[in-house]
Amino acid sequence: MSKTTGRLIYITLSIISLGLFLYAIWLNQNAFANVIDETIFYVAFLCIIGLVGFELYKKTFLTRDLFASLTVTTLSIMFIALLVFPSFSYHDGKSVLEEDIDEEITFQDIGLSSFPIGERPSLFIDDYYLYSVKLNNDLAFFYVNPTNGHTQKFDASESDVSF
Repeated sequence: MSKTTGRLIYITLSIISLGLFLYAIWLNQNAFANVIDETIFYVAFLCIIGLVGFELYKKTFLTRDLFASLTVTTLSIMFIALLVFPSFSYHDGKSVLEEDIDEEITFQDIGLSSFPIGERPSLFIDDYYLYSVKLNNDLAFFYVNPTNGHTQKFDASESDVSF
């Protein structure tokens, strides 16, 4: 492959990787209430950019190197998409909570959508989703595990946390 074609392919790969990196950060902050440890996004992006930078520095642009770079990039994206993001978004957690509570509830905004309970739900997820609901004219707090949808009422008397 020619040097111009090689440069163009690797620069395009960098731009696509940057776009996917920024989208993953945005998705974590907006759909998943920032429960994912974003370090994995930075590591994957820096590995891809390092690989691209090395190929651009080498200037040989061999087809086998391009195939290897595309394979690493594709596997990184698949890993993040399939294994890092939780099964339930913050909105899905609300639906799960509504199904688990048989009574009429009203969600209250407390300005906090995720909360560390102590143990991590998974390797890449730091926090649980936190919901404040009005239940029988009382304010109650529930948390939902983003990986499996398990709900639990938050007992403030057993915690050092105050709202």
